[in-house]
Amino acid sequence: MSESAYPEMQNEALDTLKNLFNIIEDYIFIVDTSGEIIDANHAALRRLGYSIEELQGTSILMLYPPEKREEAFAATKGMMEGQIYKSMLPLFSKNGEYIFVETRVFRGRWHGKNVAFGVCKDISTSRQQQYFFRTMIDVIPDFLFFKNREDLYLGCNKAFSEKIIGLSEEEIIGKSTQDIIKDRAVAQHCIANDMEVFKSGEIRINEETIRLTDGSIVDVETVKTPFYDECGKIAGIIGIARDITQRMCMEKQLRESEERYSAIVNSAPQIVLIHKGGKIKFVSEAGLKALGYEAAEVIGHHVGEFVSGESKERVLSALHKRLQGDTVGDYEIEFVRKTGEIMNLIVRTTSITYENESAALSVLIDITERKRSEEELNRKEKILSAVAMSVKEFLSNCNYLDAVKKSFELLGTATQVDRVYLFQNSYDEDGNGYVSQRIQWNSDKKGLRIDNSKFNKIPFNDVISFMEPLSRGEAYYGRVRELKKDRVREMLEARNVLSIAVIPIFIKEYFWGVVGFHSCDVERNWSEAESSALKAFVNSLERAIERSMINEELEKSRRAAETASILKGQFLANMSHEIRTPMNGIIGFVDLLLRTDLSSEQSEYLRQIKSDSDVLLRIINDILDYSKIEADKLELEEILFDMHVLVKESVALFTPKAYEKDIRMNLLISKDVPKGLYGDPGRLKQVLNNLIGNALKFTEKGEIVIKVLLLENKENHVKVQFTVNDTGIGMSEQVRSKLFTMFTQADASMTRKYGGTGLGLAISKRIIELMGGTIRAESVLGKGSTFYVEVDFEKSKMHEELIIEDKLLMSKEFLESLHNTFISKTNCFEKCMEETREVPVDEEAWNKRYNVLLVEDALANRKLAAAMLNQLGYRVELAENGQQAVWMCSVKKYDIILMDCQMPIMDGYKAASRIRTGEGMNRDTIIIAMTAHAMEGDRDKCIAAGMDDYISKPITMFQLDNIIKKRLNNSFLVMSDT
Repeated sequence: MSESAYPEMQNEALDTLKNLFNIIEDYIFIVDTSGEIIDANHAALRRLGYSIEELQGTSILMLYPPEKREEAFAATKGMMEGQIYKSMLPLFSKNGEYIFVETRVFRGRWHGKNVAFGVCKDISTSRQQQYFFRTMIDVIPDFLFFKNREDLYLGCNKAFSEKIIGLSEEEIIGKSTQDIIKDRAVAQHCIANDMEVFKSGEIRINEETIRLTDGSIVDVETVKTPFYDECGKIAGIIGIARDITQRMCMEKQLRESEERYSAIVNSAPQIVLIHKGGKIKFVSEAGLKALGYEAAEVIGHHVGEFVSGESKERVLSALHKRLQGDTVGDYEIEFVRKTGEIMNLIVRTTSITYENESAALSVLIDITERKRSEEELNRKEKILSAVAMSVKEFLSNCNYLDAVKKSFELLGTATQVDRVYLFQNSYDEDGNGYVSQRIQWNSDKKGLRIDNSKFNKIPFNDVISFMEPLSRGEAYYGRVRELKKDRVREMLEARNVLSIAVIPIFIKEYFWGVVGFHSCDVERNWSEAESSALKAFVNSLERAIERSMINEELEKSRRAAETASILKGQFLANMSHEIRTPMNGIIGFVDLLLRTDLSSEQSEYLRQIKSDSDVLLRIINDILDYSKIEADKLELEEILFDMHVLVKESVALFTPKAYEKDIRMNLLISKDVPKGLYGDPGRLKQVLNNLIGNALKFTEKGEIVIKVLLLENKENHVKVQFTVNDTGIGMSEQVRSKLFTMFTQADASMTRKYGGTGLGLAISKRIIELMGGTIRAESVLGKGSTFYVEVDFEKSKMHEELIIEDKLLMSKEFLESLHNTFISKTNCFEKCMEETREVPVDEEAWNKRYNVLLVEDALANRKLAAAMLNQLGYRVELAENGQQAVWMCSVKKYDIILMDCQMPIMDGYKAASRIRTGEGMNRDTIIIAMTAHAMEGDRDKCIAAGMDDYISKPITMFQLDNIIKKRLNNSFLVMSDT
């Protein structure tokens, strides 16, 4: 070769090196011995935002943050002298951005001068990935911990507590480094590193060798970073230690490779190819080694021969564009190594002159690991997302099996397995265990299978080697060929399963069953992150099964309680019916007998029977009220009533009894208590009657004072206080404390002496509470008691002037007057009865206008009602059951139909419905129910059947006449039933 050719070859070599220099993705700087920048590659200029003219002649230290320049000077000097291998100080861009890099410096010559080459690797993306993984605390295998400024641990992940320390997180929290690390030298080293972080406020990265709890020794890279409180002060540090044993080995190999081939690629590890028209002319030794080929096996061959089919199209397309002069950017290919493994490479190409011809220089950047990490990360994200959606399904779906079906599809798709299944354990009377498949999800079109009979009741003994570790809570992740040869392995191999993951399910420490995953295409290695995610899924499934079991028990209890409530209601209804039916005859016939010619002694006997019957009826009503209270079905009316009249009527009811006992009764109604108020007058009177009746019952001498006072007066509401004070026997504190409890009285002797069920006050308390009020009692044993009732009432919207007495005093003389009037009226009535034994002639004549159909199956009740109707003057016809009544209504018109509800052949409900919907002449006739039922809903049932009104047995002549006249709009006044 002639001497004139050497300059040309030298220029060609420099041109090649310059092109290499500019296409490398790392940031490269050339600095003279004074520290001034001579040159920088294109990647560095783009990232920092400078032009080459701005940098040339500038100190290299100007590319570091101002606060880091002294440290950068020391680090650069250390690397030049071989004391430091690399520097992690960030660069500082023209726009003020921190660029995190890993810098290495080595000496060399450039254009005949001694220079320093700085190679900076951008690690920003790596830091972001590390941050992402740090947030996954218990899912990632790294060792994570938090400490405050006082060197006390605030928390850690499972990997740190179990693999490094050997304690639980709870045992670690609140302890210092010296508390948990027994080796004092190691503890002091850790504390010193922490203090550096606190002092500098900067991230510290240390590489060290540690011993794990299983005895193995690993290399870790510990990153310690400060975190701040709300005031911007350092509150503590976050530490992450990662096992870098393998990486250290790889980095060592990489450093050796870089040192060996640094002359070709300026310390860059990328694969370098030179090709013409796609035919390979040159491959760097690093490239040959990475790809696994000898030079002779690739030189002269087309690039397309070494890539996958899809990548070949990309390569050919890029070559075609380059031939046409188009710009070709970076693109990704799959390179097939000699071993058949796939390498993911980024191709970055530039035009060069090679052997005096136009050629292309391509730098192939290996991103295989990055792609693998991205795919693994993507798979982890999918699994975690599927677990999260499954947990949501478990929480929202009460039926855990439905939730399992949906979650298996989510999890099976995310984990890319072929089957996901659920097995449940069962035990026979002898304690022998069996396992049966409940649900199986398949990745193919077969979808779900429920309760597969092929895998039903497999005895534990047949699969004991597999079930024993599972029963101890040990999950299995592995290959089928590694299992012991038994029935489990035979079943799995028969189904072409290569890898499995099986996790036990425990419900309250009871081995309930297993969840399994089958992989049939590849022998899969489950990562720790994946196994942790699957365990989290099983934990959620355990809670869902446990919640379902609790709900089943609750539902059983609820149905049992409902059944008991229904049976109790039916019993009370039947009891009410059975008691009221004979009571109807007793009270009715006593009422009729009292209207006949009797001696005074006979009259007294009958009045005593009537009085005792009334007491028995009140007891029945108390029991029914109690049942309503217990079933929470006691309802209140909200109607307008006269408060003053209501109280006076309650007091007047007990006038005869007070007169007989020679007890003074005082009634005081404050003049500011409104007269017209809204509420339930019937229930309020029930409470007042109970309180006044009790006061009269337990008082033998003295007086009873009833007061009605106004406590509050608001625009729309008033609060009224009722007090009932007596001078009776009083109560002890022990008795008073149990006063409002069901079935409670002072003692058994009191029940014998005074009677009663012990329900009255308890019912009264519940009524007042439903009204939104309160009731309480004060008492002194032997001196008397005072009951206080306070209730809010809505005012009447109509304004009226009320003139009432400030105090109405019912003295003994007044009571005598009232009692004499009562006796006089009774004597007058008896005299009238002696003369006529009939209702007034004019009223009888009026009543004879009406035809009454009486439908009653019980002979005694039929006779009684017929006698009452005859005495009242009505024309009566009788029917013994509903079927007979329907027929009679089809042939004759009636003015009133009195219908018993419980009858043989056809009951009153069906008969009323037939009469209403039939073609007869009584479709519009008034039908009044006469029933011994008095439970909640009985009236509604009668109305729903087509009846117009309802009267509960026992029935008096007054009640019967009153309800008929009300329905017929009769103008005759009805006498009081007192």
